[in-house]
Amino acid sequence: MNKLYISFIIIGLLLGGIFLSCDSGRSTSQGQGKGKQATLSQATSQGNQSSSGVPTASSANPTVQPTLSELFQRAGLSYMGNRGISAPDFSVKSLEGKSVKLSDFKGKVVFLNFWATWCPPCRAEMPSIETLYQRYKNHAIQILAVSVQEEPTVVKTFLSQNSFTFSIALDPNGEAAQLYGIRGIPTTFIIDPKGTLQGALVGGKDWATPDVYTLLDSLLKK
Repeated sequence: MNKLYISFIIIGLLLGGIFLSCDSGRSTSQGQGKGKQATLSQATSQGNQSSSGVPTASSANPTVQPTLSELFQRAGLSYMGNRGISAPDFSVKSLEGKSVKLSDFKGKVVFLNFWATWCPPCRAEMPSIETLYQRYKNHAIQILAVSVQEEPTVVKTFLSQNSFTFSIALDPNGEAAQLYGIRGIPTTFIIDPKGTLQGALVGGKDWATPDVYTLLDSLLKK
């Protein structure tokens, strides 16, 4: 599958519902003002039967281990793993100007977040991402937050005012975001150690929850 075709598939998965997030189509100059809100779609999977309200095996019998699909549902994300889509590789720059490739993290669970400094839901969820990072920084989990269509100076100024220590990279032309079919930010993808897209969410979220921890712990065991 070529990257363009994969991006079309991802866009399709991101067009299943409605969620409140920031408009990712703003220019950098607009981005330095207040972030407007827009209704945008939430990532879904048509193959996730548990989201239809039908009782699942694990909910009917607590001794049965929940499926990965159920774990994603409980954590508030849509399940994409049944599609078997490899996460498109990309190269972005760190704040120090070094090249960062997604494929550098093969063998790790990757928490890939697209965001911008002007986006209120992005800013609101970042403390919980920091909490997630502190919990898993000694495990095989890589958090990568990619700033979309912003100047490095804008991002650096924002970070100088906030004590976030997880990895942040720059996508000034929006090429990585376009590859993933991003239609609103924040948008987050969960990628397993084999490089397969497992789940996604459009919109902000509290990531420091027991259900998210259980999900990531399960992925670490894959």
